[in-house]
Amino acid sequence: GPWIQLKSGESIMGDEISADETTELEIFVEHIELGYTVSLLSDKGELFKETTDEKSYYKKITGLTGTRFFRVEVRRANGVMAALSNPIYVMTC
Repeated sequence: GPWIQLKSGESIMGDEISADETTELEIFVEHIELGYTVSLLSDKGELFKETTDEKSYYKKITGLTGTRFFRVEVRRANGVMAALSNPIYVMTC
């Protein structure tokens, strides 16, 4: 099945980060089929969803603030869940 890597700098899934406008979040998914969707979610809901046209997926995102966590979902073309990441938590003050 799909393999998800979600990280921010040296922080990986399960870690806690402080986020500002310059914070980078990287999503890398391998072992997927054409037509799968990759979604980034937070406590604010779905931040984006993209359909894949490759057997792997990579995206770097910045400017994500005001949330408590980020996680990734991968779904097959028929909408069935294929993989779900653990979250990266965001420190709140």
